[in-house]
Amino acid sequence: MWIKNLLWQKYYLQNGLEVWILPVEGAPIERFSCVVFGGARFDEPHAHGGAHLLEHVMPENLMSFKSAEAFEQMVEEEGGSLMLGGTTFEGVHWAWSAPTDSKDLLIGVTDEIGAMIFKNPLRSGLRKEKNIVLSQTFYHQNKLK
Repeated sequence: MWIKNLLWQKYYLQNGLEVWILPVEGAPIERFSCVVFGGARFDEPHAHGGAHLLEHVMPENLMSFKSAEAFEQMVEEEGGSLMLGGTTFEGVHWAWSAPTDSKDLLIGVTDEIGAMIFKNPLRSGLRKEKNIVLSQTFYHQNKLK
């Protein structure tokens, strides 16, 4: 399998955060992602949707932008890309990339997403997002029947 040949470097920060780095010499972009392992795989029976709720609520937590759309637009205008949350069986993922020569953009996006996930208290919108997640969960459960 090709992934075995990749030279991943694994680090642990002082706060226990696990960091994986895959250096690719000469790559035109740098890509970052963050995963919070807490998806459905870790849910108790009949306690579903926590990761999906987290995915919906976190973009409401941006501090430097009025909206997730404004943040995405700024990143794209600078030549980068941004995914402000995706839920899988394993957890919630955030990812961003930018041209290698755009260090200020990379650092700015990393700081904003880091604050969104780890520093800022949840702001308004929790009830609204909870209802959206519940309706989506109900829809998908009934679709499978």
